[in-house]
Amino acid sequence: MKSYVLLFGTVLSLIGIGCNQNESATEEVCDNTCLYAFDGDCDDGGPNSDFDLCDCGTDCADCGTRQVSDTDCLDGGPAGNGGNGNGGNEPTVTFGSFTDTRDGTTYQTVTIGSTTWMAENLNYETGESWCYDDDPSYCDTYGRLYDWNTAESACPNGWHLPSHAEWWGLITDLGGTLEAGRKMKTTSGWDTSPSNYVGDNSSGFSGLPSGYREYTGNYWSAGRTTSWWSSTLAYVQSNTYYYYHTVSLNYNVQDVFIDDPSVGLGQNSTNNAGSQPGLPCRCVQD
Repeated sequence: MKSYVLLFGTVLSLIGIGCNQNESATEEVCDNTCLYAFDGDCDDGGPNSDFDLCDCGTDCADCGTRQVSDTDCLDGGPAGNGGNGNGGNEPTVTFGSFTDTRDGTTYQTVTIGSTTWMAENLNYETGESWCYDDDPSYCDTYGRLYDWNTAESACPNGWHLPSHAEWWGLITDLGGTLEAGRKMKTTSGWDTSPSNYVGDNSSGFSGLPSGYREYTGNYWSAGRTTSWWSSTLAYVQSNTYYYYHTVSLNYNVQDVFIDDPSVGLGQNSTNNAGSQPGLPCRCVQD
């Protein structure tokens, strides 16, 4: 997975200045010093950018050269199609990383508004958890799939499984269910046969189509869907079946869904370990 760590103190070769600080309106800026230059994604926040992780003119390999007068770079102007676009109407997005001391795994993180999320699915082996198709290589990309009982306690110290309200807060910050779905999906990895439902990952949330594990042990829909657990109980049926809210993205729908508890994959989960489906887990910082 692409590492979304901000570079602090990046120095431009042109006297170390930012885009809007040069007197010349025609001088081109291009030095490819950004960590993400040559990765195929335009990352300087200017027109047609995928992300806003690089300073203006430091990712020309993917963006082309920029003019120093270009207010669409990261100089206080709007950030184009990526990152904190729409002239500042988007929530502030900040990238970082966190290392789980339990196994030494480092996760990329993203702070959207005032809440910090893991920007990758949890990949900590514990309790009832699995790799898709029982193939460890899938865990490297998608993280592990957990039953709800395990997911509720799987997050590292200082982090927790997000509640129904926290998921709604994220979706609201990203502009509602329709906008949030597009912004939460990665730009690649999804089945793109309905090309009008592709994501742009402008939130940096990096939602991948991890698929899921049925309680029977069968695996389904990698490349097409993902559903994350919520910690919130929706309702109990006949004191036997415990239904939990989940959050879902699908390849052929633009919206993100907080599922009605009566429908949706992964919600008909009993309270008995081994009888629940396996879904990926995102953690949110306490």
